[in-house]
Amino acid sequence: MTFSLRSDSVGHLFLLLFWWQTVQAQTESLTQRGDLTPTKSASAWRLDVSGGYQFFGGLRLIQGKLRIEDSFSWSAALSYLWRSNNRIILTYINQPTELWLNAYGSFEGKVGNRRLSNLTVHYILLGSLQEFSVAGPIRPFAGAQLGIATADPKSSRWGTETRWAVSVTGGVRGMITSLLGWKVQATLLVPILWTEGGLFCGPGGCSIGLAGGSAILQMHTHAGLTFSF
Repeated sequence: MTFSLRSDSVGHLFLLLFWWQTVQAQTESLTQRGDLTPTKSASAWRLDVSGGYQFFGGLRLIQGKLRIEDSFSWSAALSYLWRSNNRIILTYINQPTELWLNAYGSFEGKVGNRRLSNLTVHYILLGSLQEFSVAGPIRPFAGAQLGIATADPKSSRWGTETRWAVSVTGGVRGMITSLLGWKVQATLLVPILWTEGGLFCGPGGCSIGLAGGSAILQMHTHAGLTFSF
């Protein structure tokens, strides 16, 4: 038997989710006015798991333009509610991708685009997330984080590079039950300005030079589930 998910079924699923969110929001509103028995306070800890798409990631070098290919990425975040609507959050982002060089001229005897290596980009970030109390079932949020970005090529020719990084993020979230929720989020990732020198230096020496004052910007868009405890 072949199973297919029709578009109207997806629409019904989203309508059901929105209805449930509305009921939850009305219940919270009645509780705040004292019409219902107050419920227990919000869970302090929350784990977010999500997947999405990471894009941008270009850097102009002396020899050409270095490019991190757009690709799927996933992330996990652990946060703690330390005061009203404000969370301390630790985030990890993983992007398995490829590293390419678009050479301006001949580079190591070849001209044009060159695939240099498979590449994994890691981000570990710590910061603050502010949630905004608004009427309705959906709650927006925004935040900023500081941490490190690591580019880890799979080819033994190129070495791993780690730099400081900052991020700004924003999105919306909602609750499915009192402990399970969902979120949609976009994050701008900004590794701190690279210094002049070599990138991915291997045992044979550095063959790609960096222009001073350059930086790689990446956009991480993702959606997933949240677990409160």
